Amino acid sequence: MRVKVQLGLSENADKFVWRAPNESPYANLIKFIISTFDSISTKSFQIQYKDDEGDLVTASSDSDISDALNFAKQENLKSLKLFVITDDDEQEDNDNDNKENQQIQSQQTQISDNDDDAEDEDEDEDE
Repeated sequence: MRVKVQLGLSENADKFVWRAPNESPYANLIKFIISTFDSISTKSFQIQYKDDEGDLVTASSDSDISDALNFAKQENLKSLKLFVITDDDEQEDNDNDNKENQQIQSQQTQISDNDDDAEDEDEDEDE
């Protein structure tokens, strides 16, 4: 089965084809990733794929890679897409989550402030 390996989750990311060997697929994949992605050689990373529900599943052993390949076969996929997630990617996701939370809190504060202003106007009208 053809396996596409890409750095990060972006749809625009470069994809490279890796052929899974019968023996030691995980070790072979690690070597492939380190030799293919220059920027990753000294960084720690995770290998993930999306399951049938769209959840990211981490693969960290030969049996995990075999499970991923079997999943792709069962789903009749032409190829399996593996995502190489670095610590930088995870930090970026956390930063994006934090920004979204800050935006939501800011919007809630604005709504709360507007409600307070409306109450003040109601009190002024009552007087």
